[in-house]
Amino acid sequence: MQQSNYSKEVTNRLLEVTGLTSIKELVAYLEVNEGTFRSWLSRDSLDIKLIIAKCNSENLNYILTGKREEYQGAIQGGKKGANSTTSEKFPADDGNGCKNCQKLENDIFLMRDVIKAHNLSITSLSEENERLKAENAQLKGKSEDNNKQRNSA
Repeated sequence: MQQSNYSKEVTNRLLEVTGLTSIKELVAYLEVNEGTFRSWLSRDSLDIKLIIAKCNSENLNYILTGKREEYQGAIQGGKKGANSTTSEKFPADDGNGCKNCQKLENDIFLMRDVIKAHNLSITSLSEENERLKAENAQLKGKSEDNNKQRNSA
C-alpha cells in the first residue's frame, strides 16, 4: 500500500497561505498541541473540521485540494495571499453570469472539492483502522499463546 502524503501537503499549503514558517507557529495558530498535530501527520489524518473552522471559503479549496482559486490573505489573520484563478467553469456559464451566480458556482465547486478531500481523509482513516485491527488480532493471538504456555507450565 502506498503511503499518502495528503496531511503533509495540506500542512505545507496551510503554512504557505498563512505565511507561517514552522509547525510550531502553525500549531499555535490552530490552537492544538504540537504532539497531537505530529501524530495526525504520522497517521495522515488531520482534523479537517478544525481547518475548515480556521479558513475562509476563498482559500479552503486550495488548502484542502491544492487547486488554486483566487484568494486574498486567505486565513483569518493570515500574513500573505496569492492570486490565481481556476479554469473550471460552471457548465451553463457563458461568461456573462451575474456576480451572485458566479459566487454560487464557486461555492458548488468548493464544496465538491471539500467533499473529495474529506473522503480522502476518511479512506486514509479506514485503512489505518483496518491495519490496527489486524495488529490487534495478532497481539491477541500472541497473548493467548503466552497464557497457554504459562498455564501448561
